Amino acid sequence: MLNSLLQSLNIDPLVIVLNVGLFLVLLAVMNVIFWRPITRHLDARKQQIKGAHAQVDQTRHDMEALRTEYEQRIAQIEADARGTIQHTVRTAQAQREEILGAARREADQLLADGKHQAQADHDRLSAEMRATLDGMAVQVLLKATGSAPSADQQRLVDEYIGRTVAAASSRPQQAG
Repeated sequence: MLNSLLQSLNIDPLVIVLNVGLFLVLLAVMNVIFWRPITRHLDARKQQIKGAHAQVDQTRHDMEALRTEYEQRIAQIEADARGTIQHTVRTAQAQREEILGAARREADQLLADGKHQAQADHDRLSAEMRATLDGMAVQVLLKATGSAPSADQQRLVDEYIGRTVAAASSRPQQAG
């Protein structure tokens, strides 16, 4: 029945078998000459793309690591700078306090020396003034009485001059 159908359609089974065989040979040749090289090229291209993606990922990872390291370095530099500034400020404040303390001590010493000098000058001038006044009072008494004053008169003059000098020297100190 198959033979009769093939003969009625005028199909030679040998031609079909040869065509199938030739097709298989052509497929094998195409596989060796065309499909394998294309497949190898596509596989190589796929590997290149994978390598490029891996390299991009590695570069991205390296960049993130570098950025993190950079940020840490910047933070460390800023912290060091703040520490240095704070140390410098503390040192400057300590030096300022030291200088102010020395200036205060020196001013206090100058004031004390000035007070001592003023008191010594005051005492010296008071003694000179008292001696001068005492001498003048004795001369006035000598001219008025015509004789040297007695010990009692000398004592009274000394007491009076002492009170007067003490009263005169206490007035400027009360005003100051």
